[in-house]
Amino acid sequence: MCYRTSLATLITLALPFHLVAQSPYCIPVHGSQFLEPIVLGVSLGAINNQNSAVWQTPSGYSDFTGLSTPLAAGTTQTLTVQSGAAFQYNYAAWIDYDHDGEFLGLERIGLVVLNNYASGTITFNVPQLALIGPTRLRIRAVAEPFGPWTQSNDPCVPFLQGECEDYTVDISGGVESDIGVAALVQPITAVGLGMEPVRARIVNYGSAPADDFSVSFSLDGVLQATAAFTDTLWPGEDTVYTFSASADMSAPGCRTVTVTVDWLWDDLPDNDAGGGKICNLEPVAGTEVWYIHSNSVDTLEPLGTGPPWYSTTNSSTLNTVFGAGGWHHEWFETVDPEVLLSPATCFIFIDGSYGDTDPLFTWLDDKGIDLQNWVAAGGHLFLNCDPNSQDVNGELVVDLGFDGVKLVQGYPISYARPVPGHGISGGPYLPVGNEWGAFYYAQGVLHGGDLDTAVADNDDDHFLGPELSLPLVGDKTWGDGHVLFGTIGASQFFNDSAEAMNSRANMLAFLDQCATTTTDERDAGITDHVLWPNPSSGIVLLTSGSMGANARIEVRDALGQVVRTYQASALGSGPWTMDLSGLARGLYHVNMADGKQQVSIALALVE
Repeated sequence: MCYRTSLATLITLALPFHLVAQSPYCIPVHGSQFLEPIVLGVSLGAINNQNSAVWQTPSGYSDFTGLSTPLAAGTTQTLTVQSGAAFQYNYAAWIDYDHDGEFLGLERIGLVVLNNYASGTITFNVPQLALIGPTRLRIRAVAEPFGPWTQSNDPCVPFLQGECEDYTVDISGGVESDIGVAALVQPITAVGLGMEPVRARIVNYGSAPADDFSVSFSLDGVLQATAAFTDTLWPGEDTVYTFSASADMSAPGCRTVTVTVDWLWDDLPDNDAGGGKICNLEPVAGTEVWYIHSNSVDTLEPLGTGPPWYSTTNSSTLNTVFGAGGWHHEWFETVDPEVLLSPATCFIFIDGSYGDTDPLFTWLDDKGIDLQNWVAAGGHLFLNCDPNSQDVNGELVVDLGFDGVKLVQGYPISYARPVPGHGISGGPYLPVGNEWGAFYYAQGVLHGGDLDTAVADNDDDHFLGPELSLPLVGDKTWGDGHVLFGTIGASQFFNDSAEAMNSRANMLAFLDQCATTTTDERDAGITDHVLWPNPSSGIVLLTSGSMGANARIEVRDALGQVVRTYQASALGSGPWTMDLSGLARGLYHVNMADGKQQVSIALALVE
C-alpha cells in the first residue's frame, strides 16, 4: 500500500463515524400486508438474524444496520434468506458498493423466489473496486408480481405486500478514494437565460479526505474555466461549488454544460464529470389546448373519446372545461411535435392508459425532454397513465421524467380521496365528495419527484394495511410551467360518479392558467380586474368587471403552490373580499379563470 493510501486510512480511522457514514437512503413502504411474517431470517458471515420479520407495521421496514459483517473485495459470498410466508414472494438484495446512497444497476446482487416457508441463497462476488468501509446491505421481499414483471423488485418504490430489512457490511481490500460530480445545480433550462452562474454539487463518496483537486466546466466541449478546490472535502461530505466565471447562455437553443473534477488519488473516475443539455427557451404565451393519446384503441369507443374514462370519456370532460371546439385532438402516432410543443400551446392533456401505455412511453422516449422544456417555458401539462398491466418494456417502475417522478405499475387502488386544501378540490365543479370507489380507480401509484399530492389512495380505510395515502394524482411547478401527474383509470364507480367526474374536470381546470399577454383574447378586459390595497396587510378587495359568476380564484405563493381557493359564486356579487391575513409576508399571485378568460395579478403582502 502506498504512503498516500496508508496516511488516508489512518486519518479516516480517526474521524467521527458520522463523517464516513453514507447518504440517507429511501425507506420503502408496503401496503396491505398479509398477516404472516415474510423475511424471517437473514444470514451472511457474522450476521445471523433469525425471527426478524415485521408483522403488520406501518412501513414494513426494519433498520438492522447495527448488525455488521466483514466482506473482502474480490471474494465470493453467500447470503441466505429464510421465508416466513406460505405465499410466494421474491427476495432481492442490494449492496451500495459506491456509497452514493442509491441501489442501482449491478448493485443488485441477486434475487430468489420463495414460498411455503422455504429458505434460499444468493451467491455473489464482491467487486475489486468496491469502496472500503461500512456499506449498506438491503434485503427486500415483495409479493411475486403478475404480468410482464415476473421476478421484479425495486429497492425504493411502494409495493402491495412485502417487507424490507437493512444491514451493514464492512468492506476491506477495495478502494478508498472517490469524489464525483453528483449534479449540475446551475444553470438550469429556463426562459431568458443570459450570463449564468455555474454551480455543481461535488461529493466525497470514499473514506479518504479529498483535497488538492481541480474543478472545471465546459460549454459544448470547449473548456471555459478551471479552478483549484482549496478546502478539504471529508468522507461523506458534499458541497456546492460555484465558479467565479459565468456561462454565456444568452443564445436561443441548447448548450451542453459539463463540470469535471480532477484528483490524482481518485480510484473511481467514472463519476468525475456531470452536467447536461441546458436550453434558453422561448416563453409560452398562447391559449391552444391539446388532447393527445394513441390512435390504436379508438375501436373501444366512438372515434376520439378513448380511454381511460370510458362511460364519461375524456372528450366530454374536455368539453365541460374548454367547450366543444375549444381544444385540438391528436395522436402520438401523427402529431407534429413542433406544433404541439410550441409557444402557442397553453395546455396539453396526454393520456396513456390501457392500450395507450406502450405508445405513450414510445413517444416519451423520443419527445420527453422536449415536453419538459415546453413546460419549463410556461406550459401546463396533465400527464395521465393507468397502465392496467401493460408491458412498458417489461418495467415495473417507469420514469416519467421531471426530476424523478415515477409510475409504479401493478398497484391496484379501489378507493381514493381528494387531499383537502389542494386546488383541484376547490372547484369550479362541485361537489367533489370525500371519497371515490371504483374497480379500479387506479392501477398504479406515483413515487418520487417531490409531488404535492392532490388525490391519494384510501384503501387503508377499507382493507387490512397501514395508512400510506400514496399519491394517485400529484403536481409540481417545473420552471415557469406546471405539470399534473395521474394514474386514474376507467369510470367504473361504486358511488357517486358525478362527484368523481367533477374532480376530474377540476384537474383540467386547475391547469388552465397559462401565462398570457395583453394581446391575448382571454385577457381582453384585464383593466377591469383590480386588487386593492396592493401591497396589503391581509384584507384584499377584488373587483372583476368581466369575470363570469362561475370564476375560480386561486392565490398562489412564490413557489406556485395554491394557498387559497375561492369560487366567485360563493363570494356573492363583486367586489369580493378575501382575508389573506393568515399568510406569510411575501409575493403572491391571484389567478382568476372562468373558462373564457384568465388573469393573474401580483399581490404583495406586507406587515
